[in-house]
Amino acid sequence: MIFLKKAKFLLVLFIFAMGTTAFAQSDERITDTELKQFVAAFQDVQMEGQKAQQKMMGIIEEEGMEVARFSEIQKASANANAAIDATATEMEAYENIIAEIETMQPTIEAKMEAHVASSGLAIERYQAIATQLQTDQQLQERIKTLTQK
Repeated sequence: MIFLKKAKFLLVLFIFAMGTTAFAQSDERITDTELKQFVAAFQDVQMEGQKAQQKMMGIIEEEGMEVARFSEIQKASANANAAIDATATEMEAYENIIAEIETMQPTIEAKMEAHVASSGLAIERYQAIATQLQTDQQLQERIKTLTQK
């Protein structure tokens, strides 16, 4: 369902920041400067993601739905074989929430991209580093060392 693709955006930090896009791992050496830029951008992106998540939770609650109930309906909606056990009122609220979140998405993505750009990294380089970071323990250690200084 649209929500699964777009409102995984509730985890936008991981979608955007951890590079779950299909970028190939880079064999290009990542400099300490790039790592510092990445860490700065990552922290800003993470903060933006937290703000977005709070706003989305507010939207859910404004529609009169609990976040846990919204998640239940979302899970059922994502499974084509599952029946959605929700009232017509809940489904209307759910659809309203989805629509509002979808309208927020471009603005939030633009803010995150601006944070990355202001760090001095290109979006593609940021995502390549994030992708490499998922499996490269040496890179993880380098970031840990840089952030502890």
